[in-house]
Amino acid sequence: MTQVRVSRKERRKQQAAFGQQRYEGSYHQFLDTSGRKTDIDTLLAGAIASGGDFTTLVSDMHGRIYAEGIAEADYGRRLFSPTLGDIRSLPAAILDAKEELPPLDLIPTDRGALETFLRGLMMRNGADNNIDVIVGGWAGKLAPKTAFDFHIHALVTLRDCDQELYTALVGGRFGLVIRLT
Repeated sequence: MTQVRVSRKERRKQQAAFGQQRYEGSYHQFLDTSGRKTDIDTLLAGAIASGGDFTTLVSDMHGRIYAEGIAEADYGRRLFSPTLGDIRSLPAAILDAKEELPPLDLIPTDRGALETFLRGLMMRNGADNNIDVIVGGWAGKLAPKTAFDFHIHALVTLRDCDQELYTALVGGRFGLVIRLT
């Protein structure tokens, strides 16, 4: 039996025909059906589905690769997640964001969670010595560990007195902090 080898041009025609049959409709419908994959066949089908709109295709490819399909509104949730062990595991887009605030529902309400939250802000890569370096700068004559505990105690005291101010301060909403004080 003799095998017939299909030329590259003919194969592209077949793929184009397949793409038009399979992905009739908008480019965004195509993205939903393709699972936002970035392999070559999917991208070629995406070019077909986009009707030749390569600007949209390239923009979307960049978003899928750079942000791994994570919506910008979800950056804060990923960045401040209590389960995040190493910040280097996040997509580049999140780490490149200019300013991201923790979602209000991730602001800790008890002392233990507050300490974990603040430690997480200082050492997302698991290096305990960051606390000594960071806290040592503002600790004055206190040992960094003592100054850190004192800071947590002051924040818990603030929480008991003024929950709104505490949430704004721990959440990094400093414009609101200035207006409240």
